[in-house]
Amino acid sequence: MKGEYRALINKNDRTQFLGFYKKDYTTSCTSSGITSGTGTSCKMLCEEGFLPENIYDKNIFNYSLVQRAFSPFNYFGFLFTGEGRSFSTDKDIEFKLFGEAKFQINSKSNIAKFGIPDVSRPSVSHGACGLDPSWVANSETRRFKEVYKNNLAQIHLKAGNDAAIPCTDSEWINELSDMEIDHKADLNFSIYSIGSTKYLSVTGTVYGDHFPCTETLIYDANNTPVFLQVAPIVVETTNGVSPLNFKEIGPFVSLGGDGNKNMGDVSMNIELDEKGNFVKVKSGSTSTDIASWNNTFLSKPTTIQKISTDQAVITALKATKWIKENMFGIVDSAEICTSTRLQQAAPYSCKIIAMAIGLISLTILF
Repeated sequence: MKGEYRALINKNDRTQFLGFYKKDYTTSCTSSGITSGTGTSCKMLCEEGFLPENIYDKNIFNYSLVQRAFSPFNYFGFLFTGEGRSFSTDKDIEFKLFGEAKFQINSKSNIAKFGIPDVSRPSVSHGACGLDPSWVANSETRRFKEVYKNNLAQIHLKAGNDAAIPCTDSEWINELSDMEIDHKADLNFSIYSIGSTKYLSVTGTVYGDHFPCTETLIYDANNTPVFLQVAPIVVETTNGVSPLNFKEIGPFVSLGGDGNKNMGDVSMNIELDEKGNFVKVKSGSTSTDIASWNNTFLSKPTTIQKISTDQAVITALKATKWIKENMFGIVDSAEICTSTRLQQAAPYSCKIIAMAIGLISLTILF
């Protein structure tokens, strides 16, 4: 049949989008995409990761949009393992939520085509202090909603929040509780020219929970990254309570419901070379080289503090302080591996965590 088809492969039990290809034959292609019937053949889909249509149309520029969320803490949410990192352009760095949507833009017609986002499980797979591995907040990212209209991409990813329900790794529990990490990219991509120079325009907004940290980047065909957005954790605190306590209650008070907080507006233009690869970033009237632009995001703090006005959060912060000091004998969960009380109680780890969470929940409710 005539038409335009998406090329997909199955990699590590995940469907990965390769690109678009044309077929104008009257008979079907075989699964290998090489030949079907006498005298007919399909265009080869080429090597993995390459968007095939670029072979046939040099006006096609290839990009990928990457959405990530991560914990800047080594430990958080009472003993759960975080990534303990800052913002990064590294595609292989650890994360809690990850999604990559490959797309193409025709530089002449300015028509964008988006592939299915490739999502993944977190790259962290070890338990805190060598204890129960299920303590890791280790739930798979899923595509919650995708809308592609003209050159607008609205991609809503969710990642489960295992810290909220200890000792489980059940996706349906996370979905039912709706205490998941939300990362929504609502972005418009287009190409325009000034003289002989082409630019990629990116505008829109990124929404979510403001917990944990998020970062949104775009990569060209050479895997050159450009930051679109980063959002630190907004750490709420109150008088007499260390800000460190917020990282324990964050998974419980920040992730409920549909996260729709504005985590960053995007308005930028990226200068392109003849192949559509990134040269410079233009924001307003200022042009900046790629490295300098990215460095302004890499140096941003992963947490910012504010005095809480939410009584439920204030109560939970005070309860958390009492739980840590009286049950664990610690101030910060980073000390947890050296806590004699916790080491003695390791066989009952899940019960202790469940009890602590129960106490916090009661203080929030009453």
